[in-house]
Amino acid sequence: MTLEHNEVKNFMDSRYVSAPEAMWRLLGYKMHDQSHSILRLAVHDPDSRSIVFHPDHIHEAVNSAEFSDSTLTAWFKLNSENNEARPYLYHEIPQYYVFTDRKKWQPRKRGGDKVIGRMYFVGLQDVERYFMRLMLLHFPGAMCFDNLKTVNGIVYATYREAAAAMGLLESDQVWDDTMYEATLWAMPHKLRDMFATICAFNVMADYLNFWNSHKQAMTEDFRRIHKCHAEQICAFCDHKALRDIQGTLILHGKLLIDLNLPVPPISIPLTH
Repeated sequence: MTLEHNEVKNFMDSRYVSAPEAMWRLLGYKMHDQSHSILRLAVHDPDSRSIVFHPDHIHEAVNSAEFSDSTLTAWFKLNSENNEARPYLYHEIPQYYVFTDRKKWQPRKRGGDKVIGRMYFVGLQDVERYFMRLMLLHFPGAMCFDNLKTVNGIVYATYREAAAAMGLLESDQVWDDTMYEATLWAMPHKLRDMFATICAFNVMADYLNFWNSHKQAMTEDFRRIHKCHAEQICAFCDHKALRDIQGTLILHGKLLIDLNLPVPPISIPLTH
């Protein structure tokens, strides 16, 4: 006998409806209400887009996407063709324009005050898209991807560099101060955990300089154990500290090489 699992039916069969909810439903009152419409806005690189397709029609979906626009690329075209749209930021466009079935932004006739444009979330793990999203929050009227990287007439190689040129990035000094303060009370192994956590959840200008500034405090226990004075033993202690840091970074989906930090030899053991 084949067991058929019906998740919806199981939920309904095991669901408890309280007396107030039952009364509310019997009287026909609304269970919820919606004041605004939410339009999700795409954030993607030039060569990467999300495509919804049926497994039997993959090629048709890919071909269709190749010749149609997303909300982002349609916004670029709108700005290049319509001067009136350029003062608006990407997430503000839905208040003034409608994204039609023809994959184009058309002027909105009414109801714009009840529409909210919301860009998809992008985590720090996807660095370039994260900074692209940041630029979109502050750069009105962009007409192409390269235009989004242009600040004061200079086309930057990455969105991160463009965001820095616009003054959208905070100084890394706050993290240096945090590490220096922690050095006064935290043991070296705690400093290594803190260092890895800071690197995993923040985008810094120079991770290598951050490491060099604080490695003395983070390797103090290893240097004491090995009573090191020779340069080669100091390098060994650095490798052990980096090995520990890598262990914490892996828990957050990152590696030392991703941060341009030295990678210790595989023979160096993980100490915790």
